[in-house]
Amino acid sequence: MVVADKPYDADAFLSNIERSGVTTVIPPRTNRRDQRCFDRHRYRDRNLVERFSVA
Repeated sequence: MVVADKPYDADAFLSNIERSGVTTVIPPRTNRRDQRCFDRHRYRDRNLVERFSVA
């Protein structure tokens, strides 16, 4: 699974990832004509990974 931010919402990027059989969790940019669906719960969970630190 690839979880990324809106700047990675590009058709070429998404098709390359999905062609590999990997699920993408990337919110669509607001200016996209055809808004794609994405798993909001999994996208929110990325916050835990980004903020995880080993002290």
